[in-house]
Amino acid sequence: MRRSPLTTLRNGIMAPLYEYGPKLYLGIFISYGWTLFGLNLLTILLCAPVITAPAAICALNRVLMKITLDGECKVMKEYWGEFKNSFFRVLPFFSIGTALSVALGLLIFNLLFISNLGLAGYVILAFCIIACIFVYLVFTYAVILFVTVDLPVGTNIKNAILLTLSQPKRDFLIIIMPLAITVLLALLFPRTIAIFVLLIPAFTSLMSCCIIKPILEKEILITEQE
Repeated sequence: MRRSPLTTLRNGIMAPLYEYGPKLYLGIFISYGWTLFGLNLLTILLCAPVITAPAAICALNRVLMKITLDGECKVMKEYWGEFKNSFFRVLPFFSIGTALSVALGLLIFNLLFISNLGLAGYVILAFCIIACIFVYLVFTYAVILFVTVDLPVGTNIKNAILLTLSQPKRDFLIIIMPLAITVLLALLFPRTIAIFVLLIPAFTSLMSCCIIKPILEKEILITEQE
């Protein structure tokens, strides 16, 4: 297995960066902290014109996944290269996914304010919540596959669905971390606006990259090399 070129101080000596888990995340944070801040601000700015948001999200994940897999990255070259490559390629997927998420979110919001839902209403509410979670997971896996695996968009979406259905432990981690951060930001609002601008997109995306990395190496990257 590849060893990361990044090193970290361990037991008084410089040693290779940890391959997986929280220690990998912290190692990247320490080594690329200021880069992550810069990427965060750049991505937020590029998401302001809505049409460029899909390409910006893919570009961010391309850089983060490159760092997570290889331990090093020519940041701006990879970022702008992926931004240009993804601009039209992933736009339909993002458009459909966003529309579906908004529709489900509005339905959930309206159902929550109905006083007497009844059994059928609660069943519909539960279905909508599960559907939202499923869409979010497929979206998370798909974006990372788009920027990592050289396969058609449709094939990567199918792989994302299969991963969502077959990786319950990773699904839980992908859901619970952003959810915990969202709740914390909501409780501390509006003081958390600055935290969002400086931290959230890049650092939450990095969490997903670290969680999904073992799957890519064991189930996709090695298979492609063979």
